[in-house]
Amino acid sequence: MVIFNLGNMARPFFEGYVAFKFLEFGSMDNPLSSLILDPVKRELARKFMHHYSHTHSHGGGMKLPDMAEARKAVTAILEGIERHNPVHFAALRDAA
Repeated sequence: MVIFNLGNMARPFFEGYVAFKFLEFGSMDNPLSSLILDPVKRELARKFMHHYSHTHSHGGGMKLPDMAEARKAVTAILEGIERHNPVHFAALRDAA
């Protein structure tokens, strides 16, 4: 299955968590460093959220993410949230 706007969903999800937990708005670099400790996974998640979060423009909306890359990026984000706050993550998982 291909989710065309996965990057556009990942970024607001991450930004919402960061705004709620860190009261930080704007740059996601500092929160990313706190949530995703592995620098390779962190850079993958950062690039994924930046590159694929512009589905309202012709360029961003026409690019389909590589699903293996997308899976790794989203997994890194979710694992970072789970490591940072297991109780919050469990509540998110149970609400799904």
